[in-house]
Amino acid sequence: MMKVKVVAFSAISLVLIFVFAWFLSNEDNRGNPTARDIVKNNQDADILKLDGQVYGNGMDLEWVQDKEYEKGQKIGEVRNKTQNSWWFRDRYATKLPEGTALYTTGEEEYEKGNPPFHVLVEYNNKKLIYIAYIEG
Repeated sequence: MMKVKVVAFSAISLVLIFVFAWFLSNEDNRGNPTARDIVKNNQDADILKLDGQVYGNGMDLEWVQDKEYEKGQKIGEVRNKTQNSWWFRDRYATKLPEGTALYTTGEEEYEKGNPPFHVLVEYNNKKLIYIAYIEG
């Protein structure tokens, strides 16, 4: 009888841990598309995540190509390159390699917890602009 109680308690605890982890991973998306949403619709998506905000490579957009962006404050570096959208954490990217530096544009400031609209990346001697996926 005691063995059954221990197994039941362990199973319930494990389920609660997974539910709590899922809640925390979705808490910061502010109603915006998640990495999972984006990769589910486009398995070749070029995205990164910073402070809970998902960004997409905007270099194919004409209005991005028409503007000159200056490198601003260094935000950090890509921590992991992955296609696993279930465990997509901050400073993970689908295409950018680990160690790639992330910057604000010259017109934006960065404060942890307040992600910018644009993230500038220098990769293969090119400036790339990633734009926040914002709902609404």
